[in-house]
Formats: sequence, structure tokens, C-alpha cells
Amino acid sequence: MYPLPHRPPFILLDQWEIVEPGYKARGHKLITACEGWRYWSGPLLWEALGQLAALALGQATMLTGIDTAILHRPLLAGEQLHLEAEIIAFKRGFGKRQGRAWVEGELVGELQGSFVSLERGTKA
Repeated sequence: MYPLPHRPPFILLDQWEIVEPGYKARGHKLITACEGWRYWSGPLLWEALGQLAALALGQATMLTGIDTAILHRPLLAGEQLHLEAEIIAFKRGFGKRQGRAWVEGELVGELQGSFVSLERGTKA
């Protein structure tokens, strides 16, 4: 079961594991044309990294700003995407996160940005 409010086709992770609860998670996504994606551009990758960061934190979040976003190349159907997301700072419901994505060991995207928790009564 997926702990975030997303539903298909907008669940952008196939598998994930929490490396450090509240701080770090890793995930995988096989990009397939049968899901309607022939290729992934930056915004889909940023959303996948955001979903992974929210899973690491254990709370639904919303992106509030992007500090750095680099897409080294578009991602094509059939490629296995490996993602890693980390919470850099989190206090009183606001935080910073960063993420990276690889395909076969090649860095294909990076993101650093801010977010807000959608959970009520969130504390550091």
C-alpha cells in the first residue's frame, strides 16, 4: 500500500526503502510506455523525488520552491531509474530536501528545494 494520497497513474515509484526514518530513502522506477510515458522530462523526475522525500519524512508534503534543478538528459521508456532523496532540514512543518537520480550508474538528474508538510500539528 502507498502511504501518500497519490493514485495511479501518478504514483511515480515502483519500490522504495527507508534508509534512515525521517531523513533518507531510496527508490526505483521502471519507466514504461504502457503507463503513458514514452519519456520523462524534468517535472516528472522532480515529482518522483518529492514523493520519495515525503516517504522518507513519513508525511505528505508539497513543494514550495526549487533552489537547484538539473536534468542531465531525458529519461526514456525501458530505463530503470534509481532515486535517492534526503531531508536536509525540517522545522515546524517547513523543510529543505535534495534528491538525485541515476540510470545504470549515470547521474541523470538532481534537485534541491523547499517543502511544507501537509500534516497538522507538525513539529521538528
